[in-house]
Amino acid sequence: MTADALVRSRASLRGINEMIFEALSPGGPGQTAFVCECSDGGCFKPVWLSVDDYARLRLEPSWTSLADGHTPAGASESELASVGADAA
Repeated sequence: MTADALVRSRASLRGINEMIFEALSPGGPGQTAFVCECSDGGCFKPVWLSVDDYARLRLEPSWTSLADGHTPAGASESELASVGADAA
């Protein structure tokens, strides 16, 4: 996938998640299925988050909703290693 296609794919997935978010009220239902925003343009795995958790996620534009084990779009190997080291 080209870099341009990856950016368009991620923007589309974020748009889907934004529509889900906007349809729900703050403090709404426990967990809601948002769409994974990983680097695989064909991924539509659910990411279960509360409305409040998604609200916090969207405060930082570089944060994405990711299914377990999925790679953020545009992340380099060194960034992934750094994230893994921070989590340890």
